[in-house]
Amino acid sequence: MNKIAVREIILLTAVAFSSSASCCMAQQPLRDDGDKGAVSVVHTLTPLEGGFGADNIGAPVPEIHLQSYSSVPSDQLTADGLASIQNGFLDEAVKQFNEVLSRQPDNVVARNNLAVCLKRQGQLDQAIANFRTALESEPLKAELHNNLATALMAKGDLSEAMKSFYAALRLRPDYPEAHYNLAHLLSVQGNNNSAVTEFEEALKYKTDNPAYYRDFGDALAAIGRSDDALMEYDAAEQKGDHSDELKLDMVRAYKQTGNLVKAKQMVDEIVNRNPKNVEAINQLGVLLLKTEHFPEAQFALKRALELDPNFPQARNNLGIALYHLNHVNDAMNTWNEALARKPNYPEARYNLGTALYQSGRYKDAREQFSQCLKLSPNDAYAYNNLGLAMMKMDCRDDAIEQWRKAIDLNPNLAQAYINIGRALSEKNADAIKTQ
Repeated sequence: MNKIAVREIILLTAVAFSSSASCCMAQQPLRDDGDKGAVSVVHTLTPLEGGFGADNIGAPVPEIHLQSYSSVPSDQLTADGLASIQNGFLDEAVKQFNEVLSRQPDNVVARNNLAVCLKRQGQLDQAIANFRTALESEPLKAELHNNLATALMAKGDLSEAMKSFYAALRLRPDYPEAHYNLAHLLSVQGNNNSAVTEFEEALKYKTDNPAYYRDFGDALAAIGRSDDALMEYDAAEQKGDHSDELKLDMVRAYKQTGNLVKAKQMVDEIVNRNPKNVEAINQLGVLLLKTEHFPEAQFALKRALELDPNFPQARNNLGIALYHLNHVNDAMNTWNEALARKPNYPEARYNLGTALYQSGRYKDAREQFSQCLKLSPNDAYAYNNLGLAMMKMDCRDDAIEQWRKAIDLNPNLAQAYINIGRALSEKNADAIKTQ
């Protein structure tokens, strides 16, 4: 499964604005990115009776009749359509279900499975229309509400998708697939606390699917409960998931807990087994950055980009390695290249803004921090650094405003308090001079 983004952020507060004042810096200067970056969701498609899904796995596959459909009984056509789906012949299945519906327009099973085929083909509007038509005949069928929700979610209509998931759960509170899919929707919306609750509900009713445990672990990791996430990942492994993707989830969780030794051990095993696993090489690069092995990190991240030049996270991380090796211009060029490939990339904008600030290019730094905040409006550190850039441009009142925003978002951000204090002190000193 493509993963829900679980971001690890390393934060910098840029140097204080006064040339005579000491620097206000966090422990580490730049933001690495150990995630694949894509936020995507697995949508479980639950069949109606006679549909397809887990209940059909291992069942005999009926022979597919390729002759004129007009001579084939509807029941046989429905079975053939299911066989076509199981064998990956979606175009054939669409024709077969359409033939059934031409004879039996109210055949809910055929219409549901036609809609599922259309969704898998990317014909979302048609899929949604067919799910809605099926619901007109069977409004109390929870599976139809669930399937409609997955199509709406794939289209990006999250509010309507949520209504349909809740409709399914009102009809059938013990419906694990609907709880599971709703959990994903909540995660996409950033509501991981509620997602955790829905994953817990799903696991009450379905305990044999490793994906449920793995995705539950992702939601836990997203709210900082990495130790609990590792327990769920272990459960997924015990249920049969032995994929490198799951092991990389474990690597991220071990990093969050601070167990870099275990994380490095696991990622080394993956890379040794599959030297072309780009995500694993990127993770190796992140771990090398964290342990300040910058030349080795540079080597690993360059290798990741050789394998996949369109991997912006590896490019962002390479910029960090170059920066720490004092190749500042190369680092900024690398972040600009990452942004050329992925403009909506707050980590790269934050890092570029930090490097620009420390290079004395305050106007350019202000622009990057402003762009970062458009993408991550709750980023207290970006507000703090934006204030520093504004102060360097003699915009003291605007700078103080940014620091107040930073404090509103993070009342424990000491650097913002210090910077406000220095700005007010300078303002008072200027006022005394003018008297």
